[in-house]
Amino acid sequence: AIQEIKKDLKSVSKLNSNELNKSISIFHGLEKIKNQVQDSESNSEIFQGIGEEGKGFFYPPTVVVNPNEDSKLMQEETFGPIVCIMKVKDEEEALQITNEYAPEHLIIATENCDEFASRVTHAGSVFIGNFTPESAGDYASGTNHTLPTNGFATAYSGVSLDSFVKNITYQKISEKGI
Repeated sequence: AIQEIKKDLKSVSKLNSNELNKSISIFHGLEKIKNQVQDSESNSEIFQGIGEEGKGFFYPPTVVVNPNEDSKLMQEETFGPIVCIMKVKDEEEALQITNEYAPEHLIIATENCDEFASRVTHAGSVFIGNFTPESAGDYASGTNHTLPTNGFATAYSGVSLDSFVKNITYQKISEKGI
């Protein structure tokens, strides 16, 4: 699988270099990504695609395999062409890590994806099955793209029509009930 990842990253070179150089749009974002990847260098396998770092605010597409759970890549929001692959011993461990991390977007592509999804308690938006890419949520399936980031899915939902509805709670206790 790692060899396939390396091959796929090399295919990025087929893109127009002007398109590649627009991958990161702000200086602060580029510096943060560099720092996150450097933090994982000593304990992870890192594979980078092709592209000229430093030309504009570009950072090459990067796959980080088995970063430490306490690394910056695993603890901070990452805005850029970075994918972390983490080996887990079983689906229970994957579910535990998922619910602790509370991802903004979660793609579940397992044999029992419906059952696994039913046990997710913290995620902004869940994409279930091999035919449900994140881009469908962005453009086609009607879901909202304003989702909680930085683990805030442990306490908040994405913006929806309910976000704009005023709710009032009512209580009435009888003499006997009090």
